[in-house]
Amino acid sequence: MSTPWFGGDRTFEQQMTGLDWLAEACQGKSILDFGCAEGLISIHLLKHGAASVHGMELLQERVEKANRLAR
Repeated sequence: MSTPWFGGDRTFEQQMTGLDWLAEACQGKSILDFGCAEGLISIHLLKHGAASVHGMELLQERVEKANRLAR
């Protein structure tokens, strides 16, 4: 899955490189993600065992995109 709305050319997998340690540390925990943007890291943490993730973002268009991706 690529992320063209970022204006970059990295895939989701490339963006998540190096976050395995974070996903492991978050397993079974509730996470608050300040400045979550489109929620890619939040979704990644949920898929890898976080109990719940709540994101906070100021830009409405990013919140809407995060909600679409989370579905």
